[in-house]
Amino acid sequence: MDIPPIALGLYTIFQHARADFARTCAEVKRMGYQGVEMYGEPAQFPAELVRDTLAAQQLALTGWHMEWKHLQPDTIENSIAFFRKAGLKTVIIPCLGGRWGVGHAPTEECEARWEQYLERIEAVRARLAQEDMRLGYHNHEHEFQLCYGGRRVFDILYTSMDPRVIMELDTGNAIEGGADPVAICAGTNRAIFLHCKPYSRQHGFDVALGGGADANDWRRTVTAARGRCEWLIVESECSISDEMENARQCIQGLKEKLAGKGEV
Repeated sequence: MDIPPIALGLYTIFQHARADFARTCAEVKRMGYQGVEMYGEPAQFPAELVRDTLAAQQLALTGWHMEWKHLQPDTIENSIAFFRKAGLKTVIIPCLGGRWGVGHAPTEECEARWEQYLERIEAVRARLAQEDMRLGYHNHEHEFQLCYGGRRVFDILYTSMDPRVIMELDTGNAIEGGADPVAICAGTNRAIFLHCKPYSRQHGFDVALGGGADANDWRRTVTAARGRCEWLIVESECSISDEMENARQCIQGLKEKLAGKGEV
């Protein structure tokens, strides 16, 4: 099958990356990944370090999970200056709401909050567009579990956001929330960054990508996203093995699944 390029979400190997970013990226390249999606505070990873290291390894900077606080009216201009230095072209909102209380506490959860976020998301998208940068949104499980007026928050967002906002669909989080990644991919015309996250209905995120307990149907999901999926971005929260070994197993397991190995 026609397979989009595969990148690694830095969250998967965050401790190694913080300890030695250059060495970690060199190993990521050797594993066969074609890009890196950054995660973490700008102060943790200087823009020039990210830009120069990824260029040296010929790894694409697919995007950066940039916290909501860095995209506010009083912070976004400094953030944009950082993005320019890093050579960043895609900014991903990693989370809003949920048990982490990003933007609002769980006790403040209501439909009006999401309507407010929609206004700010559009303002951020428009400002980034002036810099030839794109915006995306990354889901967790709660966007599928929270409903207002019979509609999931996920649907409220994606029927209202500008069609140029990238859908970064986290497959494991979607399954945890009771959704079907295949149906979501088939039902959108947006550009997709597919966050390939293994998930087990028995063991949660402590499962190998492509393993027998992984609830993802990788071939059907990628096929459903065909023509719109720009990147497959591996992000694993598995704590069973070392971060780097887990990253190796992930890309191997994903490639095997997409090749149809081990299937009847």
